[in-house]
Amino acid sequence: MCKRIIASIFTLAVTLLLVGCRRDSNPDANRDVDQASAAADSAADLQSALQDARALAESGDHDAAAQALYAVMIRHGDNDDAKALTAQVEAARGNLETAVEIARSVDAGSSVWPAVIDLRYQVLAKLGRPSEAADTLLQALQTKQDQPRWRHEAWRLLNFVGRRQEACDQALTLCRLGLASEPELFSLIGRRLAFPTPDLMKVLLGKGQLPENQFAPGLGKARWYFSLQQHDRALEQLADQSRDGFESAAAQAFYGRLLAETQQWEAFQQWHGRLAPDAKQFSDYWSALGVFLIDSRAHEAAAAALLESITRDPTDRVCYQRLAKVLAALDRHEDSAQFRNRGVEIAQTERLAKEVGEASANKDKRTQLARYLMELGRPFETLGWTSTLLPATAIGPRQMVSQQRAQLLQDPSVADMTIEVSLLGLAPADFELQSQLEQLLVRAPSEQPRTSAPPRQVAATPRLVNRAGELGLKFQWYKDVEIDLTIIPIHESLGGGIAVLDYDLDGRPDIYLAQGSGDPPTDQCTRSSELYRHEVSAFTNQTAAAHAEDFHYSSGLAAGDVNQDGFPDLFLGSLGHNRLLINNGDGTFREQTSQLGTFADRFTASVAIADLNGDRLPDLFESNYIEMEDGFALPKKGPDGKWISPTPLSHYPDADRWFENLGNGEFRLHEITRSIASPGTSLGLVVTDFQSDGNNEVFVGIDVRPNHLLVQNGENSFVNVADTNGLANGFSGAANGCMGIATGDFNRDGRLDLQIANYSLEPANLYLQNESGDFTDYSVRYGLAAATNPYVGFGTKAVDFDRNGFLDFIVTNGHIFDVRDQGEPYQMAPQVLMSDGRGLTLADVEDESGYWDQTYLGRTIAMLDYDRDGATDFLVGHLDQPLALLHDETRADGEWIQVELIGTTSERDAIGAKLVLTVDDTQSVEWVTAGDGYFCSDEPVVQFAFPETQPAPNVRLQVQWPSGLVQDVGAIEANHRYLVVEDQPEVERRW
Repeated sequence: MCKRIIASIFTLAVTLLLVGCRRDSNPDANRDVDQASAAADSAADLQSALQDARALAESGDHDAAAQALYAVMIRHGDNDDAKALTAQVEAARGNLETAVEIARSVDAGSSVWPAVIDLRYQVLAKLGRPSEAADTLLQALQTKQDQPRWRHEAWRLLNFVGRRQEACDQALTLCRLGLASEPELFSLIGRRLAFPTPDLMKVLLGKGQLPENQFAPGLGKARWYFSLQQHDRALEQLADQSRDGFESAAAQAFYGRLLAETQQWEAFQQWHGRLAPDAKQFSDYWSALGVFLIDSRAHEAAAAALLESITRDPTDRVCYQRLAKVLAALDRHEDSAQFRNRGVEIAQTERLAKEVGEASANKDKRTQLARYLMELGRPFETLGWTSTLLPATAIGPRQMVSQQRAQLLQDPSVADMTIEVSLLGLAPADFELQSQLEQLLVRAPSEQPRTSAPPRQVAATPRLVNRAGELGLKFQWYKDVEIDLTIIPIHESLGGGIAVLDYDLDGRPDIYLAQGSGDPPTDQCTRSSELYRHEVSAFTNQTAAAHAEDFHYSSGLAAGDVNQDGFPDLFLGSLGHNRLLINNGDGTFREQTSQLGTFADRFTASVAIADLNGDRLPDLFESNYIEMEDGFALPKKGPDGKWISPTPLSHYPDADRWFENLGNGEFRLHEITRSIASPGTSLGLVVTDFQSDGNNEVFVGIDVRPNHLLVQNGENSFVNVADTNGLANGFSGAANGCMGIATGDFNRDGRLDLQIANYSLEPANLYLQNESGDFTDYSVRYGLAAATNPYVGFGTKAVDFDRNGFLDFIVTNGHIFDVRDQGEPYQMAPQVLMSDGRGLTLADVEDESGYWDQTYLGRTIAMLDYDRDGATDFLVGHLDQPLALLHDETRADGEWIQVELIGTTSERDAIGAKLVLTVDDTQSVEWVTAGDGYFCSDEPVVQFAFPETQPAPNVRLQVQWPSGLVQDVGAIEANHRYLVVEDQPEVERRW
């Protein structure tokens, strides 16, 4: 305040000097000043002087008016009328800073003060200080609250500068007064986002206008980019303020949220240490704190912080989702379900608001939105939307709405209704926050990703060429290409399985491909699944010769040695009755499904063959999608004549189950009952030793419901620990549309991690495991989120293309339904994402076959090295194109090791074995898995890649078998494949 007074005095002094200088050069002006001074000598002549000055200003002679007014102010410097008119004149002269300082000195009790406030905020806006302009109005409203025009203007400015919580406070007040405009009502739907939201911006903006230009630099644009999930660009907008000082407490609070959303915990702690107390009034602060505490595994403190956030912003869907995740981890599953459902309800209001914005004449949508808002405890917004349904001539109904509003205002309980409804019976005080917070803020979260290897830049451009045609692979899963793929039912959108197995033990990988040409459930499809034998230079169809026909509507496939005779068998998933084909060892199979006993048909997704209960015998696991009844219904048309996209949420999920191998050729069926895990719409599947305890666990990736991690409980059954160890839901707390799963040690810390491909606008997950066995989704931090957010990802695999020591990803994409009218593509491009150990970047792919120039409805990926060159190749299945065989021809300078395992005490396929490869002093870790992601079984080979060293590296291998045996293999050479048999000291070099 002192600085402003000094500045005001200095400005006045300079102006008076200028006036004095002009006396010598302008006799007429001098005469006017003298007259004005004389008139000002008496209070009686003050109004006359002001009237003369006003007349000069109105005539356009602002210089003369200024001189007259400064003469008046010399004698009557405390006169508010003179100050107000002087500020107005200075603004007209272009002296905007001077106008602001003079206007600031006008007393709030003056009759001219409202006009001065108008002048101040308008001039500040012209000066490019919209945030200060908004503050001017907010301060004025504390003194004079009966100025709805100021509230409208404050709302507009606050939205422009990104101060959304304060903008919504004004919109809510206008709602209570019955004066909120329709845009103001829209702005209250999702308050964490910029307004206009990206959805509404499409409706409001004219052609050629850039949406980001509708917001002020700094917080305004930062919140816009945040709304687009472009967190890095949002941080760039506040980078200068983070260094030089934040423009507002709201900006400081939001910066912390951005740091939390990008998991930059070192910077977060520095931010928190410099935090202004006022920043804690904002929901963004508490949301940021909640994310920090979740990643620190301080779940109780996180619950308190997120509840604090919701009290300030009851529309923050992501906070509800994260609260549901936290409460589940605290074993408060009933509370968790309530908050998860509330998140869904808020998402419905967002969807309806978007539809209302796109079709403002749709009364049904508006009515539905009003009803939802009432159920969410937001009565004044409800009345506001109700008013938009009434024509201006409907005087009676409008009076009724006004009467209802008046009654609500008289009810003291209404003031807290929204908060009470939002908290769903909980309160921040129910959870301990401060003690945990103080401990955590002095150190980085233990879950922060670490790596034992320094980052290495990407060493080569991936080169993947489709060689399927020249190798005789002409398989297409969806044979009936004349059918309209854009309106297929949900079961036909999932694709078919791929299994890689050396069924004749000739050392070359063969392929089994699922088919689905019929109406499930049936064993009378028009085409069988197909077995292709890999010969020297081609794959040949041996389905009939090998007695491997299957005319069921197939889904996921698993290859593994079920009866432990050394020959791989097949477990065939089906939308109906699953089958078991046992390898005879003579190049043929026999059906042994009867060994599984009696079991009901299911809508099976992925399947796996692995020892699940620790008895060293391979069991069978099947993940199931939805209940069979109505599961295969054709799409229907909505009232608007458009096809309604089917969703798993419109069906009941079905339970997963497993078949226990009794060791005598028979199996016993076990259900994953509700006491273990709620049924989910299961799709992806991986079985291995996640916890490094010698036992296999089962991870099930679930579509739009929480994932499962099933851990043996010692009683031939399981418990689901996904909620407590962080795998149930993604970083946002939402249950993602999970499909494919890739495994590996992505950050080189010796622990198994997971990458999961998801539905569009749901970034892929990157779950990194910490030393306590918990998982954190670091998709945003590593750049995976931005690259995958627009895509519907299915098959995904981890492999080190450039041999720099870090696993990269290949993903096949393609939409489930045709929603091109909503701005999303149907066919989608596949992706390769390269890792340098600190982040992932989308790569261009070299390809002479043209595969990477097209888009697809991609589904399943399986890995193999078909030509034994040490590079991993990929079989990619599509709905709309034939099978691709992508040959890895990347020109990488690094080296490789491949390992095959045969268990003797452990089950023969050694699922769950951990392999540690030491190259000189650098270790790499891999695991033997079953399930292998989405609908597939990879070639049972463990692949390592590492940078080239000079001289030849010292390479050692250690195998930690599921039996508990730790076997150290002597020195081996790079660029070869080895066969390791459990408890045999010698290894066989295959090639």
